[in-house]
Amino acid sequence: MDANNQDVGARVRAAREYARLDPDELAAKLRTDGFRFSRSTLDRVEANKRHLDVREAQLIARETGVPLTFLVRGWWSPPDLVERVAALEEELSQSRRERDALGRALAALRDTLQTRLADQSETGLEQDQTPADEADRSEEGGRRTP
Repeated sequence: MDANNQDVGARVRAAREYARLDPDELAAKLRTDGFRFSRSTLDRVEANKRHLDVREAQLIARETGVPLTFLVRGWWSPPDLVERVAALEEELSQSRRERDALGRALAALRDTLQTRLADQSETGLEQDQTPADEADRSEEGGRRTP
């Protein structure tokens, strides 16, 4: 673990308190895992007076139910990750705007097609009737029936 990280002790204490363990209880749990971890050792870790190695951090994380990354780094997010999330949120927002615009265009196209089909249906009926009327007239010799 990073020796320069002065918040490890506070995070170990927070993890212990999260698990509702007192220092003696956590030290005892760590001793059962084969480490020589006393209450005074835990006190020194929590006071940042003793370095915590990775294996010890793994055991503390397991015994307290917190992620190892919390003990190692806390809840800090790397700046590049924050920037990437912001970029993805903007991309998602842009995609939603494009989707909405396409939806409006599709609705307008549907309305236009429905109107044209309705117009063609009306015009088509009139045109269909006209040739049929002419065929009737030619059969009758051009006479009109009353």
